[in-house]
Amino acid sequence: MRTLLRLLGYLRHHLGMVALAYLSLAGAIAFTALTPWMIRHAIDAGIQSRSRGALIGAGLAIIGFSIGKGLCAYLQSYLGEYLSQAVAYDLRRDFYLKVQSLSFAFHDQVDTGQMMSRATVDVDASRQFLSMGLLRAAYTFSLAIVVAIIMLLMNWRLALLVFLAIPIVGALSAVFTGRTRPLWAQVQQQLGVESSVLQESIAGIRTVQAYGQEERQYERFRAANWAVRELSLRANRIAAFNQPFLLYVLNGIALGILWYGGHEVLGGALTLGTLVAFTEYQAQLAAPVRTFGFLLNLGTRAASAGERLFEIIDRPSEVTDAPGARPLRDVRGHVRYEGV
Repeated sequence: MRTLLRLLGYLRHHLGMVALAYLSLAGAIAFTALTPWMIRHAIDAGIQSRSRGALIGAGLAIIGFSIGKGLCAYLQSYLGEYLSQAVAYDLRRDFYLKVQSLSFAFHDQVDTGQMMSRATVDVDASRQFLSMGLLRAAYTFSLAIVVAIIMLLMNWRLALLVFLAIPIVGALSAVFTGRTRPLWAQVQQQLGVESSVLQESIAGIRTVQAYGQEERQYERFRAANWAVRELSLRANRIAAFNQPFLLYVLNGIALGILWYGGHEVLGGALTLGTLVAFTEYQAQLAAPVRTFGFLLNLGTRAASAGERLFEIIDRPSEVTDAPGARPLRDVRGHVRYEGV
């Protein structure tokens, strides 16, 4: 969590764009939450009451909500990418400046491929979290809160039926995250090994060909490449199980809503429009729950990548100026030895 917060700290230089992004997010949430409410009005005040005016008005309102939501979604997508690219630029800059300041001893010990992997693969993993995860996480949780309040206002009994499953889903997602995080850390590390082998082979290709070492170098690269494949499959196998399981739980909730809500409608305690709107809200609440697993996976990978980046950015240099050292000024390129 500390690593993710530090990545988010890079956004402090772009607070204006962040505010605009969250403003568009608020608009998207409002348009999304109002649509089922208007569907309810269309059914109860329009179809059930046989009022063409109410039906046409509700239809026009739904079209307007859809257009507004589309515009807000466009802004979210663009601003999310803008912010992620800005942070990626800052990360690469800080990483490069730190690498330049580190001593020869450090560069003698570290693989060039590992450094290249951190500057490219790890930065991109962090960028994807900021681009796809940051605004989506805010949208997900904010929409869930708004929808939950509306559901409680519409019918608290049906709402409780939905809310009972949320702690179970959250606990299971936390278990999946705990299992995938160390795997993603291994993937990032192995990608660095693969980059090292590739960089050494390409940089020394003349030597490799002169001594007939093509097969040996290929075996090294094949082993590193295969390790990346296997570790990635293991991590994604766990993540892939998470999403279908969540969908199974949510479908069970929808079945319970139809069963209980149907009895309420037949008994006259609930209108048909309210049941349809409640089903729509349940689907809207299900989308954040399904997205939650994806966000956990994205955040876990970004945390592993960020740790590797900050390991270098925070590394103290072995060579530092002596206390009281004076800056070198007026350098003219002439060297004079006195008293040697």
